[in-house]
Amino acid sequence: MPFDDRETAVMRSPRPFAWILATLVLAGGACTPLGMGEPPAEPAPPPAEPPPGPALEEGAYTEEELAELGRLVSAAEDHLQEGEPREAVALAREVRSDFARVPGSGQALWVEARGLHAMGDESGAVDALESYLALLADDPARAGPALLLYSEIASDQGDHRRSADLLLQMPSGATQEDRQQAVERLRREARRLGRSTLEELSAVEAPVPAVAAPLRVELALRLFLAEEEGEAQRLARTVLEGEPDSETRELAEAILEDRLEDALGAAPALAALLPSSGSPSLQRYAEAIREGIEVAVAQARRDGIVVQLEVLDDGGDASRSASLARELAGQNVPIILGPLHDGGLRSAAEEVGEGLFLSPTARILPEGRAGVFSLDAVDPEGPAQLARFALGQGLRTAVVLHPRQPESELEARYFTQAFEEGGGSVVRQVAYSPGTTSFQGPMEEVRQAGPAALALFLPPEEIELVAPQVTYFGIRDLGLQLLGGESWTDEAAVRSTDARHTDGVVTVSSRPAGTLEDWEPYRRFVEEYEDHFQRTLRSSLPALGYDAARLALEGYRRGARTSGELRDVLEGVGEFQGATGLLTVRDGRIVRERRLVRIQDRRFFPVNDDRRR
Repeated sequence: MPFDDRETAVMRSPRPFAWILATLVLAGGACTPLGMGEPPAEPAPPPAEPPPGPALEEGAYTEEELAELGRLVSAAEDHLQEGEPREAVALAREVRSDFARVPGSGQALWVEARGLHAMGDESGAVDALESYLALLADDPARAGPALLLYSEIASDQGDHRRSADLLLQMPSGATQEDRQQAVERLRREARRLGRSTLEELSAVEAPVPAVAAPLRVELALRLFLAEEEGEAQRLARTVLEGEPDSETRELAEAILEDRLEDALGAAPALAALLPSSGSPSLQRYAEAIREGIEVAVAQARRDGIVVQLEVLDDGGDASRSASLARELAGQNVPIILGPLHDGGLRSAAEEVGEGLFLSPTARILPEGRAGVFSLDAVDPEGPAQLARFALGQGLRTAVVLHPRQPESELEARYFTQAFEEGGGSVVRQVAYSPGTTSFQGPMEEVRQAGPAALALFLPPEEIELVAPQVTYFGIRDLGLQLLGGESWTDEAAVRSTDARHTDGVVTVSSRPAGTLEDWEPYRRFVEEYEDHFQRTLRSSLPALGYDAARLALEGYRRGARTSGELRDVLEGVGEFQGATGLLTVRDGRIVRERRLVRIQDRRFFPVNDDRRR
């Protein structure tokens, strides 16, 4: 065959061309055969899988809609993961509007619920969750995450019964992780519920008995502490039959075997540092505070708040207070009631830098230390209120008289600061040594200063000594306004002083209007005390221990278990009706609502009651 003919034959044959193309491919496709164009593009990614679950509505749909639904839901989930809930909610609502008939569109409700929750729209989140759970009625195994979120929202809103009820609905087909979360959350919620609510919920037939076990064992513990051992042990046996978690099992076994100490081991602890030894007067003082604490704990147990109480004797010694506080911190006791005295409180707070203290009676709080409270600490607002009153009366000059002791000096400082910030002038501070009996020198200083007001910050026991000397040395004749610190509302001190020496003094009272006996919360405390001890209450001092314990127990009632959680509850407690007055927490201090009163005939009247001036 001629050469030219052979060349023509080769060029027309498909085999050599295919062989050349295969050779190029095996060589890595480094070059493109002449006339073949660009290499083929990468294959497109497969469409997003449609989410599982039912459609929002019945009806026909196309394959294209199914694919688009998968893409939208996948994109919405991505937005949630990236912290963009608003975008996720927008896509979920697009699905609900345009793809409601497509299988899996119900998943948009779950996306929307989580997105709205992240945005703080709890009402909208609840609406979406309820619609989603209703849609899963025929497929409850997938409801676990939604029930957990719904329960969390209910708990955050303070509806602990609703939260517990939702957790009890955890389906048997839920994942092990969801079931375990339900158990842990129900354990916390059960501690926040009253006995009657626990009884009602314990009667609910839960799909998973192990989930309901923490709630039922909590009820068994309440019954056990109320000395209803038979019913408590019957319920404990029922709990053990349901394969509970280890913590629930241990508590149920302790109840069944009548081991109260072990049963209480699951309860939060409340410790008090009181000077139970020492002088007889100190012991009586501590005993009164202890009685108030015991009444509060007994009342709490009847109301379903289970708590251990441990009272330790610090002997009124600051170093002993610090040592005991360190021991309690090592035992993870989250709050200490006490110490009662200023030095002990300061030493204990320094020893346990992160501990939470609530003293019923300390007057001076350690400066710069958060988490230390007292029901009876000097409150800046009282002296400041007196200063504002004086300024409001057009009084621009004042003299402050006080003994050289920390409590009175602190009141004087708060008054001076507020008075001068308001445009007044404290022209002289007259301080005298404790134990002074003759006040001719101090009164002469007041006379020479010629103030429009005289502020007397005295301890209660010195009112009977100082007030007559104000009259005797003619200070009242100067026509000035007498102002008194809160000790002037001490009824015993005023009753023991001749009325002509106290009439007209304006002071500030943290007690409710009228006498303490007129305050309904105090009357309820008296009833509780006398019912508990079966004797008449003869002093208001136990009320301070009662209020301190009730504030701590309020944290436990709300489910707080750590120092930080209890402190958060205290600082957000709002108005708390204590036996000793209306309490609140402001700027890290427990304060009482205060009002200005004028003393007349050894009684206290509002300053705006002109008939008593």
